[in-house]
Amino acid sequence: MKTLVYLASGAIKKKYYSMPFEAMYFIDYNAGLRKNYPDEPTHIRFIGKDALLSIDRLKRDNVRIDCLVVINEGLFDGGGVYPLFSDFLMGYLYPLLKDQFTLITDLNPYKTTIYKSISRLDWAIEKTCELFPGDKNYINPRIFTTYASENGAFGQVFKIRKVNLQTVFQIKNNQIKVKLIHGSIWSDADDLDYIGIKLSNDGVRLPSRENRNFQTSSEFFSAKTNVHNLNNKSVEEILQDAESIRAEVLGLTTWGAGDYEDVFNLLENHQCTQVKEVRFYHLNKNDFAGIYKSYADQIIAAYPNFFTDIIQSDAYNNQYLSVIKMGYSSLMQKLCAEITQALKADEDFRFSEIKIDSNELRVKSRTNNQFIQGLLQTVMKLNN
Repeated sequence: MKTLVYLASGAIKKKYYSMPFEAMYFIDYNAGLRKNYPDEPTHIRFIGKDALLSIDRLKRDNVRIDCLVVINEGLFDGGGVYPLFSDFLMGYLYPLLKDQFTLITDLNPYKTTIYKSISRLDWAIEKTCELFPGDKNYINPRIFTTYASENGAFGQVFKIRKVNLQTVFQIKNNQIKVKLIHGSIWSDADDLDYIGIKLSNDGVRLPSRENRNFQTSSEFFSAKTNVHNLNNKSVEEILQDAESIRAEVLGLTTWGAGDYEDVFNLLENHQCTQVKEVRFYHLNKNDFAGIYKSYADQIIAAYPNFFTDIIQSDAYNNQYLSVIKMGYSSLMQKLCAEITQALKADEDFRFSEIKIDSNELRVKSRTNNQFIQGLLQTVMKLNN
């Protein structure tokens, strides 16, 4: 069943009835708009709540989103109190988005404001292509709003793919399995005994028209099962908290000042009796850079000669680290181990290139060892 969800939808329009979706959810915190929408049951459904609160209703209906529409949230004119393209909202919505979906939006207003970073769509998703008038499955963004003038640039339609990459760490402290996941912590909420997120004292104030228990986003998330506030906590304190409630699987989002290199060492040296697994979740692609770097360096330390050419050039930061962040760390470890076994006595081996090029893995060497060259070709073929 193809499903469309429109956040901050405003009033209904006749054109919605003829759109190619079996289910359509229109969400707006102005509950008074309900009178403009048909009574249920019908394929058009209205939810008169704030977008964040409405996600729980979508979850109860087992909604999976084929098309997400965010056109005019009223942020600049209309009473909107926070960007719908916020990390906390997009992260919470993430599990409901299909692995590939369509995004209909208008990013133009953000580009010249304090919210210009929104136009990067940096929430563990990537644009696979942009659709234009005449393309198959193109839907004109102007259908969804009366704010767009007939002239001038307005709206974009993107085909989007969820990233959801996973890197598994092998650390000295074998009691704890460590994973780095470029995706939303809410995708795995049912598997986690401890959901650690940073909640500010105030949070984002939610619209006040509704009669509800939550005044801010922090209050909303604090009420969720197994949620713990990481604000101002050290890694040691987090692990102690988890041990005290006998939590075995921890999920942690970004909570520090951006420097996480010590996290890796602390986990290696901490002796846990209860915690079995720690997962670090991040939506923004550059988060947890310190942990990724620590693991990348660990592989180099195990096979220093292999990476001589890589670490002596810009390829380390610009290329090799990108490969690790794309979830190829375990592959690199296994590849290095197999190359070691294939090397002849006194034979030298060095990687000449390790990078992601046009979303494809490139691993190359100038070695004359034909078996190893074949191994590298096989690795690239199987992973592209």
